[in-house]
Amino acid sequence: MINTQIKGTNENGGESLVRVSSKGQMAVGPLTHSTPVNVKAEEPDTAYNLIAPSAGKQIIITDIVLTANKNVGATDATVDLYEADSVTDTVINRSILQLEMIKNSSLVLTGLNILANENKWVNVKTDDDDVFATVMYYYL
Repeated sequence: MINTQIKGTNENGGESLVRVSSKGQMAVGPLTHSTPVNVKAEEPDTAYNLIAPSAGKQIIITDIVLTANKNVGATDATVDLYEADSVTDTVINRSILQLEMIKNSSLVLTGLNILANENKWVNVKTDDDDVFATVMYYYL
């Protein structure tokens, strides 16, 4: 066996070594921990902001949880998770997720690695009520 080290420069300008788990796996994963945010989209065709842009950083979405409650009508709820030009913008600049949700249903998407464009807000809207949205993200 040859002892080998892989090292690089970290975000603080110092050196960091690649880590190996006790099972011999090279540690590869997110750069930081995710931050959860949630909103209740209760008014049709209204933008609900989840994530604001941060100067010089990009948004990485890691998880999405959507729940349509008992108030959703018989024709289901169209839910849009999207990038927008402002916090209140209902115009979809770039769609992240669009789907129909039936009353009392949930959708859980984990292990994602979705990169949002710089200087964009991440909003959610629905054409019915009520849809609960939780998004986990970090800034890169």
